[in-house]
Amino acid sequence: MKNALLGALFACALIQASHLHASQAFPATFDEMFSRFGADALVRAEVADKAVVSINHKHIDEWGRRSEGEMIFTRYSMVLADVVHGEAPPARFDLYLPGGEVNGESVHHTLSFDLEVGWDVVLFLDYEALNDMYHSAGTRQATFVVHAVNGRQLLINLKDGYPPQGGDAEVEGRLRRDLRKDDPVYAQDGSRVLSYEILKSLFEE
Repeated sequence: MKNALLGALFACALIQASHLHASQAFPATFDEMFSRFGADALVRAEVADKAVVSINHKHIDEWGRRSEGEMIFTRYSMVLADVVHGEAPPARFDLYLPGGEVNGESVHHTLSFDLEVGWDVVLFLDYEALNDMYHSAGTRQATFVVHAVNGRQLLINLKDGYPPQGGDAEVEGRLRRDLRKDDPVYAQDGSRVLSYEILKSLFEE
């Protein structure tokens, strides 16, 4: 049963990955990303704690068949700072990302990623009502760490690694080069580095 659940989760992840990595289909703006991921919210939150847990996870397949079994997740305790778009989660909520090691059993998921306690992050959330759990609706390339540079709150894409190497000028220079490369995640403004304030403005009516 556990293998069946892992297989179902992996199949769903592969489907999501096919959307994320298709060169012509990757969403070019944050609102397109929000729709493509089927996200419930785009939020800013601080990672307060993390732990690897094994939980009884329920699953309903495409034919309506229900199954359940133990699955390993890394549970991040999150403190909500702001809601950029969508439905607000509770002020304190748990984010579950697949994979981790518990009781000597290790599970690694290629589309999962790690967060560290103390990080100030921006990510797409998906609420799974069946298990009353919040998941990331995107992957590491749709997850950002808020990083202060020269008094500005810049967004560092997790796919580029964090913390960034070098001083403030070097970090900002790299982000500007990313903009000139038309990276679909950053291609919101060809002349400015993506900051949290710019991100907020993208969803203002």
